[in-house]
Amino acid sequence: MVAQPSVDVASGGFGFNVWGNIDIDDYEDTLDTGEFSEVDLTVSYGLTLGMVDVGVGYIEYLFPTTEMGGGLGTREVYLSLGVPLPAGFSVALDVYYDFDEMEDYYSTLGLGWEYGITEQLSLGLGGSIAYAGEEYCADDSAGLYDSNLLLEPHTQKSPLYALCMQRAFLWAYKGTGFKKKRHMLRDAVFKGTGKKDVMGSHRSIITLTV
Repeated sequence: MVAQPSVDVASGGFGFNVWGNIDIDDYEDTLDTGEFSEVDLTVSYGLTLGMVDVGVGYIEYLFPTTEMGGGLGTREVYLSLGVPLPAGFSVALDVYYDFDEMEDYYSTLGLGWEYGITEQLSLGLGGSIAYAGEEYCADDSAGLYDSNLLLEPHTQKSPLYALCMQRAFLWAYKGTGFKKKRHMLRDAVFKGTGKKDVMGSHRSIITLTV
């Protein structure tokens, strides 16, 4: 189980986000309990073109405590495209390019659905698949990287902050060899061997966004 505090500052389409991952579980001594295993700093800009929500940004990844990351970190730029669909559905495409440690790309295609239960409570369901370049993958060949499903009750406690509980189900196909620092937590859970075997796991995530 992990906690993921997040702080957002936004104005005029520009945004700055600080996101952290605190490991409540040590995953059988593969991570440090009660410490930040990852901190992400994101600068972004978003706009709407017709029905398409467009976002671009820069992400600085920091791994302050874990042995696998050792504080080396890496850097990415990204492009995101999202389109709302009828009945509360939406589709999104995100493409990331790591120009530091990996020098390769990682892309996700996702479908989501959100239902408003009350003015302050909503329920979200989502799924995505990811495709990655060879530098991201443990077997050094590009291909289907992972897929996941999310169940997400979301509470808007006030205009200033929101609380979210996620139940995530993850399946890794090629991302199990510790090659990609950004997904080191996932790799630690799966205890990958670098093979193409499909491995799955699940975790609970608590997110507080300010």
